[in-house]
Amino acid sequence: MNSDSVLLETDCNIANKNTIFGRIEYVEKLGEELALLPAGRKIPITALTIGGIHEVTTGRTYQAGVGASVTFNWNPGDLNPVYGSSPTGLWVLLRIRPATMAGHTAGMHMYDGIKH
Repeated sequence: MNSDSVLLETDCNIANKNTIFGRIEYVEKLGEELALLPAGRKIPITALTIGGIHEVTTGRTYQAGVGASVTFNWNPGDLNPVYGSSPTGLWVLLRIRPATMAGHTAGMHMYDGIKH
């Protein structure tokens, strides 16, 4: 049996110093995936995540940021005894990645067509 899902996410970089992000997803999980009976029942679950990251390094060969996110979940009422009436998740993160190079786009190579 198939399960369906839809996902939408976005982010907004503010002055290369702060990023806010959001994600909403809808998924139909099968009862067997959640260890619930009947195994073939499709269970609709919706989750909304919002968060942000603050860059703590500038002008280096790497970027580091600290952030946090909270996820709110909605599920059918008959799952409340197992998952609670409003399951919520919170995570805190430290992100370290290579800095983007000025004037370069990751994975893209420009060709000017001029022979040198």
